[in-house]
Amino acid sequence: MAKLILHVGMPKTGSSYIQGVLNKNHKVIEQNGNIRILGGIKPHLLACYLIDDSRLVTRTDINELKNQYTNDIEELLKTQSANAETVVISSEYFILCGINKLKEYFKSIFESIEVVISVRRQDKLIASGFNQDVKALGRTSNLTWDKTSSQHMDYWEYCEKWSAESIDVKVIDYDYVKKEKEGLLISFLTILHIDYKAIKNKLVSPDNNSSNYSLSHSEVLLKLAMNRNGIKQETGLLEEFSKDLKKRAEFKLPVAYERVIAANYKESNQKFITKYLQNNTNSELSFHDVSQVNTPNSFSWNPLNGVEGVLEFILRKLNKN
Repeated sequence: MAKLILHVGMPKTGSSYIQGVLNKNHKVIEQNGNIRILGGIKPHLLACYLIDDSRLVTRTDINELKNQYTNDIEELLKTQSANAETVVISSEYFILCGINKLKEYFKSIFESIEVVISVRRQDKLIASGFNQDVKALGRTSNLTWDKTSSQHMDYWEYCEKWSAESIDVKVIDYDYVKKEKEGLLISFLTILHIDYKAIKNKLVSPDNNSSNYSLSHSEVLLKLAMNRNGIKQETGLLEEFSKDLKKRAEFKLPVAYERVIAANYKESNQKFITKYLQNNTNSELSFHDVSQVNTPNSFSWNPLNGVEGVLEFILRKLNKN
């Protein structure tokens, strides 16, 4: 029986890129580490099959993937486990699964489990998720956050739950490793005990996934206004607007809300950094550039506040023409 390396996300921390590398280069990786990779869409099917939270299973994307799961995936995993030292599975949907559910499913197939979680500063994660929802899902609502329904953002608590089950946890600090060229890939391959330098000339870059790029701050505002006005044929207008942008500022939370997030996670993050990041004092998870304030543990932010009326007027005029 092999060891399972289970990459559970988080979303918006390069998970799609890692999966693209694994799928494009599975032969090279497998040959250099006595590894087998569960490829393609199968990890997502398996993860969604194992989600049992009633609040999540009715979600369209989860339900569609869940219904495609077959027992052939379990049989394939058994074969891979019998023929390799390590099996790698990656899907950000695993973060939505109960730990006991995952452990129960995998314990009869694998000798041991090692969990890999990639994290980034919580305010950046929230902003990135909203950015993606506005761009790809046509979101119209405000950016909202509530600590009681964001339990996976307490990285210390989440990793400690795995540790309590005597399961090793490896962490990738997304914001930190991205400062180095190919830092994310190097970090992941290191966890697989593969030397990036030894195989880098054999690696093929994954296809660019246009659905995963982030909009700039101004683009988010325009797209959100379009969504709220029901303008769906916006591709040309958004592209024209993007070309004329003189400055592409990152979409981020206002400082006041960054401080709210810092107040709720800074203490927990410090424990996380000490244990899981080898006390890396340079990690952005320390919120070293954000001062804490005493604030509620939830908020709702309208990014268009103050400009919504102007944008709506302009878009209605353009839409009529």
